[in-house]
Amino acid sequence: MADTPVADLASLDREVARGVAALARWRAGLARDPQAYSGEDPLEPVRRVAGKSTWEALGELTPSVVDLPLRDGLRQWVAALLLARLGRDDEVAWALATSDPTLRYGGEPPALASWRQAWRGVVAARSVGGAHLWLEAAAAAGPRLADIA
Repeated sequence: MADTPVADLASLDREVARGVAALARWRAGLARDPQAYSGEDPLEPVRRVAGKSTWEALGELTPSVVDLPLRDGLRQWVAALLLARLGRDDEVAWALATSDPTLRYGGEPPALASWRQAWRGVVAARSVGGAHLWLEAAAAAGPRLADIA
């Protein structure tokens, strides 16, 4: 598939769809288990549709009036996949940092929690005071997470 010309919009569309699906599966896995998915590169098998050269080639293409919307849509998807490929390391760093149980929850019983657990605690709290304790724990991660963001 790597030598499919950019002008073959139908084939490129299928390749983009594979890239979008692979990225969605990876992001879901990263949210569940950052350690297990942090070493994966979901867009490597379809790297061509996540690259600047494909985006530029699509821009230089002069399709028929009928294919113009497909070309324009594919160009936007290629740009989105390119940004996802370039931001992969930041997504991994964020997932790892937000799942690390280093925050002190001061409720009963006291516990260590991750940033994600703390936010779930805010939502699931049965009282304002309980939500406040979870919110304090989540806020403690702010400086560390700001460096990543």
